[in-house]
Amino acid sequence: MITPVVARALRTLLLLLGLGLALAGTAQAGCSAGDEVDVLWKGKWYGAQVLKVRSDQCYIHYHGYDNSWDEWVGPDRYSLRVGDGSPVWVAWKGKWYAAHVLRRSQNQYYVHYDGYDSSWDEWVGNPRIRNR
Repeated sequence: MITPVVARALRTLLLLLGLGLALAGTAQAGCSAGDEVDVLWKGKWYGAQVLKVRSDQCYIHYHGYDNSWDEWVGPDRYSLRVGDGSPVWVAWKGKWYAAHVLRRSQNQYYVHYDGYDSSWDEWVGNPRIRNR
């Protein structure tokens, strides 16, 4: 027989597992709904906003265009709109770490991990980086 305390603990565990799975999906994508991004289309970068996320894909809306242009893009086609000094999360070995962007080049970002020395600074790309 399951006691009320055990039942509550099981419900909490299931809730935490569900939350973990939801966060894992976001971690794979490297973007979140509402993020401002630049999207590469036919060799040119266009401003857009992420509307939703699926696996490693971001569904985006191009600024200044109607929704018939909305599309799913992978990490090779979008770049987060972050500037030097922007706070970000960076995935490393399955865990997200707080960092700041030192500089960027297209869809690559040179980051400094908060609380770590500069020997850990590195270039990262999508989907290992997301806005904080």
